[in-house]
Amino acid sequence: MASMKIACAVFVIFMVVAPIAKARISCDSIYYPLTDCIGYLFGDTDISTRCCDVVKAIAAAATTTGDRQATCRCLEIFADQFQYSINKRNGANIFNVCGVVNSPYKISINSECYKIHAKEVVADARIANILTTM
Repeated sequence: MASMKIACAVFVIFMVVAPIAKARISCDSIYYPLTDCIGYLFGDTDISTRCCDVVKAIAAAATTTGDRQATCRCLEIFADQFQYSINKRNGANIFNVCGVVNSPYKISINSECYKIHAKEVVADARIANILTTM
């Protein structure tokens, strides 16, 4: 009976810890894929579909405030490593060019990551009224 309780406790711990560990953003998971964007970031006018796929995946991976700020810091560090090579306009606009609407991200050494927060869902007052009358 005691071993069953221990097994259940271990299972619960894994169920709680696994999503937390999975949610963390590592800079390595951003740096390597961004190599597909080097041409555009260094000044090419054309951007590849593969680069945009990477950019969209980076934007989608971070959902919490902490993850979004960590992603921003990784992009800022990436920009710092290549600050003399990166075309500033292309770095600042890469997420928009790839169709990531209202992205808080840019590849720049001046990103102000502390201002980035998780996306908030703001209910329209009309929707709130409909829900309360049901």
